[in-house]
Amino acid sequence: MTETLRLILIAPPVADAEIVGVHPIKNILQPVRRLPGESALNMIQRARYQARGTGTHMLQLQLRSEGAAP
Repeated sequence: MTETLRLILIAPPVADAEIVGVHPIKNILQPVRRLPGESALNMIQRARYQARGTGTHMLQLQLRSEGAAP
């Protein structure tokens, strides 16, 4: 029997927020930073491909307003 990994993405609370990355999930996903010129959707796709493990986890976006480096 194969266990699946589900990542649930919740949109940022501010519609025009600048997304700069994805927060890490312990033992599932390393931090993912948005590449120059990359769309937020492509960055999220990269995070999906890099994630490993099983269970259901929340994919939390990192916003510039949180003090993240560009």
